[in-house]
Amino acid sequence: MNVDRKFVHDMKNQLGIIIGYSSLLLDEMPADDAKRADVDEIRKAGETALTMVDSWHAAFCGLPIDSPARSGST
Repeated sequence: MNVDRKFVHDMKNQLGIIIGYSSLLLDEMPADDAKRADVDEIRKAGETALTMVDSWHAAFCGLPIDSPARSGST
């Protein structure tokens, strides 16, 4: 595994944790919880970062942004 693929794999793992745990928190929080908006911003930032990592990986690997290869494991 080359360095860029390892980096992408490791980043996606960490972002998956951030997105997953923030989603779990949102599922458990009451709709009127004052911290709900903050947790949702964390989840959105994780999703944005995941999109950025995928775009970076596609660009440097010469893949089109819509490539089905992006959905496979990296």
